[in-house]
Amino acid sequence: YVQLGFPMGDRLNVIAGVPRWVGSLTGGAIMTAYFAAGGLLGSARVNTLQFVVMLGGFAIALPALVGDAGGFTALTATPGLPEGFGSLLHSTGPGSGWTFLLLVGPAFIISPGLIQKSYGAVSARALRIGVGWNAVALMVFAFGPVLLGMSARVLEPGLTDHNAVL
Repeated sequence: YVQLGFPMGDRLNVIAGVPRWVGSLTGGAIMTAYFAAGGLLGSARVNTLQFVVMLGGFAIALPALVGDAGGFTALTATPGLPEGFGSLLHSTGPGSGWTFLLLVGPAFIISPGLIQKSYGAVSARALRIGVGWNAVALMVFAFGPVLLGMSARVLEPGLTDHNAVL
């Protein structure tokens, strides 16, 4: 299940009960204001703060949720999953995640935001370090939400609103 939409709207809806369209407009206004006020350096600082907060959240939530769900083995043994689901190298053909990865993977490497920030690097060393940390962050954010969703599938099997996994 993939939802293309406005994460701020979903988050405010789940956390505070705000209608999604109000949360989306609020998020858009906040994003516009901080980019306009802070420029590239402000954007980099806010992105760093967001990364630290989200990484901390994952570090706390993931071990607890995966543990409550019975560990990685239980996540991959849930009834209804295809054979080989727990293997990163398993492919079920054109409909598998590999096709999706090949289609969207380049966007993570050739991200306009990453390229923009690359031009603002103070040195080649800072650029290498920044791009390296970006790769680590992308790996965390590639696997973290998936593990959250897998844990929710085990812990809340009757969940019908996928946005409520948060």
